[in-house]
Amino acid sequence: MENDTSGFIVWPFSLLMCKYVISNSHIFENKSVCEVGAGAGLTSVVIAKYCQNIVTTDGHSGTVDLLNHNMLLNQDQITTNFSCQQLLWGEDVGDLANSFDIVVGASLAYKKSDFDPLFKSAKDLLNDKHDSFFVLTYEKLGNSLEKLISQSASLVGLERVQFDVEDMVDLLNQYGETQLVDYGDDVALAIYKKSI
Repeated sequence: MENDTSGFIVWPFSLLMCKYVISNSHIFENKSVCEVGAGAGLTSVVIAKYCQNIVTTDGHSGTVDLLNHNMLLNQDQITTNFSCQQLLWGEDVGDLANSFDIVVGASLAYKKSDFDPLFKSAKDLLNDKHDSFFVLTYEKLGNSLEKLISQSASLVGLERVQFDVEDMVDLLNQYGETQLVDYGDDVALAIYKKSI
């Protein structure tokens, strides 16, 4: 994990998540938010313009330093409390447990060994309010990835409550981002809540 430099760039699905946040900014108002696998932190900077507080996390200590640097660089645009922390998926989330109304993740994993700990951490981070949720954007790589995601979510007691590729493509078209529209049916946005 320490040699992983994937968090040092902004990935296309982070841009997609930013567009989702901007288009649904009312959902983030007065909410406590955690971004997992935040990488360079662009999504966290955007969310921080709307939410009550945000904790932005990554598993790589060097990326956490970059996150903090980028959040401080944008501090004049941020109107909320923020912190940057290292979080290793699947491990104890410590004092962050049950703290967040919304957990956000953009294009974070592509294999089961990543999804199981990711969904465990997302569930552990979410509070027990009826409207708390985990939102995830990713590139669908066939039905096998969809099955892995579904199994991982179910394993920890999270259930999908929203999935609409066409809404995401419409959202991208609204912003004129033809480069991302090329993902077409491979674009996925899913929202998960704790099972009751």
